Amino acid sequence: MNIGLTTAELASIRTDVADLLPDTCIIITVTNTPDTMGGYTQGTAAAAGGTVNCRLDAKIINTLRASESKAAGGIQPFHQFILTVPHDTTISTENQVQKDAEVYNVISVDADKSWKGAVRVVLERT
Repeated sequence: MNIGLTTAELASIRTDVADLLPDTCIIITVTNTPDTMGGYTQGTAAAAGGTVNCRLDAKIINTLRASESKAAGGIQPFHQFILTVPHDTTISTENQVQKDAEVYNVISVDADKSWKGAVRVVLERT
């Protein structure tokens, strides 16, 4: 009994997912260069193969506590997003993502799964 996908079926799923990625994003590599004061200077550059097709969706957060935080004595909304990129995209929590003029920090990556049709990434605005 075959409970898995064939190579052809998985390739078809990946093609279908690719058709559902209407935008482009730039995956950014963040570098930290030591300075003379004991700290570091942060630099950024597009990662190798950094421009990818993508889809960015708002993440639905079900609890008030998780969706708001305090800043400067006031409650601030907590905005997270789900980014979908092609199955073979290299991305980690060390990266940032730029879509249009917005830059996002990578919070987590859901890349290790069977029959990977896409990579899903949780982002947060910088």
